[in-house]
Amino acid sequence: IFFDFLFNFSGLIGRSFAMLYAAGGYNVKLYDIEASQIEGAMKDIRDQLVHLDKTGFLRGKLTMTEQENLITGTNDLAECVKDAFFIQECVPEKLEIKQQVHSQIDCLMNKDAILSSSSSAIVPSAISQKIKHKNRFIVVHPTNPPFYAPLVELIPASWSDPDVLVRTRQLMIDIGQVPVVLKREVDGFVLNRIQYAILRECWSLVRASTLCLISKTVIVETIEMIMQITNKEPMH
Repeated sequence: IFFDFLFNFSGLIGRSFAMLYAAGGYNVKLYDIEASQIEGAMKDIRDQLVHLDKTGFLRGKLTMTEQENLITGTNDLAECVKDAFFIQECVPEKLEIKQQVHSQIDCLMNKDAILSSSSSAIVPSAISQKIKHKNRFIVVHPTNPPFYAPLVELIPASWSDPDVLVRTRQLMIDIGQVPVVLKREVDGFVLNRIQYAILRECWSLVRASTLCLISKTVIVETIEMIMQITNKEPMH
């Protein structure tokens, strides 16, 4: 079983997902056109696994070495996609780049594989509209960084096969994430819309000098305290 990842190795999302899948016992293949990028990613992942192991935060039942051995890299896209049943793209948040990457994968992927994107705001229909296997597409939007923040949004396109959502949701649960399923795509998704609404209201309170505080630093600390306390309480 292979999980294949295509992403900018300098980013945090792809590396975090690679470690999550390895922690769940799955083989992971990383892809980049530059061999040096792959080498850098592998070194960074190993360093993170060592740190997590030492501090007691390593996820999953496998040892650090076992998890590390499940992650390999290649600059051969055909090799990376071959036999994969789940392919995750984590390239920069630009529609043209994502469309280009998915077009390349589309020509190589198994017709039953699931093709996903870690897009944080671009709706799935925009990314997948030009590919042949659009029915196998879904957006898997994580909170950042995924290894420490388990919430993940799953957004299918209108043409996504039902089993794509079902299998992806179960996969997220299997690796310890908490999936939130959207019945349909919406601009900004759910997480971003809620977060930005809260941030907008926070800034509104600050600008209106509603909070009687001494300094900007104290204002920020007070807002953070309110959010931390209220987020621990159930909503009724």
